[in-house]
Amino acid sequence: MPQHERRYLTITVPCAGAILANVSRGTAYELAKTGDLEVIQVGRKKVVAVAWLEAKLGLEPGELDSRIDTWRAENRPAQWR
Repeated sequence: MPQHERRYLTITVPCAGAILANVSRGTAYELAKTGDLEVIQVGRKKVVAVAWLEAKLGLEPGELDSRIDTWRAENRPAQWR
């Protein structure tokens, strides 16, 4: 069986909230604040480990890649489209 690889190690809190519970940006940060969404603090930025999110959802490594790509494409700033 080939080993799965993931393209992303971390994602933003809003992206993780949308994937995990289909919640808004503000609600995702509230989930992070209460500890329901496990975050890593990098300076002032908060990110979520994709490995944690995959484990929480019972997915194999790399299975979230397409959902992350879709979320990022739909939530890109207008000037980047």
